[in-house]
Amino acid sequence: MHGKMYFESEQGTGSTFWVEFDAATDDDVIEPVTLTPGNLKMDLRRLLYIEDNKVNILVMEAIVEQQEMVSIHCVETGEEGLAEALGGGYHLVLTDVHLPDMSGFDVLDGIKNTLPEIPVVAVTASAIA
Repeated sequence: MHGKMYFESEQGTGSTFWVEFDAATDDDVIEPVTLTPGNLKMDLRRLLYIEDNKVNILVMEAIVEQQEMVSIHCVETGEEGLAEALGGGYHLVLTDVHLPDMSGFDVLDGIKNTLPEIPVVAVTASAIA
């Protein structure tokens, strides 16, 4: 699918962007497929949430329960979180920044030093100015 991108920009007026593609051939046409959870070949996604606040845990569990093909496991300390992350086969780790035994950034460093392929997201309810 060869094509080109173009743009025009005029200060104070704005910009226009457009893309031009070569005409499709019969070889480029594929039958449309409707994706549903039943026909997706996707493994269950495992999420680890490291959080010591019970209300935050309940909120995150309620959010994740609405997602198909995602399971959540919650632990309340950085130590538990590191042990779970390093041995549990998780696809994503969410960690609170302020944990009772260590900072979420220490958790992040511990995971990244051993399993750099696992995404780790620091989550906090603290306001930062």
